Amino acid sequence: MKTYLVFEPQAGNRTPEEAERVMFLREKFSWPAFVFGPLWLLWNRLWLGFAFWFAAVALIGVAVAALQLDHIFTALALAVPSLILALEATQLRQHKLVASGFREAGVVMAGDIESAERRFFDRWLAREKTKPQPPSSLPPLPQPAPSPVIGFFPDSGAIR
Repeated sequence: MKTYLVFEPQAGNRTPEEAERVMFLREKFSWPAFVFGPLWLLWNRLWLGFAFWFAAVALIGVAVAALQLDHIFTALALAVPSLILALEATQLRQHKLVASGFREAGVVMAGDIESAERRFFDRWLAREKTKPQPPSSLPPLPQPAPSPVIGFFPDSGAIR
């Protein structure tokens, strides 16, 4: 089973038009982010993430040059920022969606994206059908008369 995070527009109007904007993010290791780190960040418009990735790679490059490490250690050290990026790719996209006006609507576990969408929207429609409708011009309910009893105990002078 795969886990999907579901995000919907902040407005919260659950209409068919808004359903088209619902986003599903799968929680997983991101191979494209690992292999094509800076390009993946730019493609997803994660500018701040790109700046941090670039700074990390530059600092590692300076440290490797200063320490005059072997090529194998250099390659391993330069792979660390990409590894961290691949592990945190879903979180980065999640924070970007929240910053751009989306809210987390739920978590769905399913075998594939189509099943996840089906499960989420089935629950979405069921919740809309069971939502209480506002009363249509009913008279107000009578209010009970105030009682001298406070809590569960009767008056101290009451006969038992």
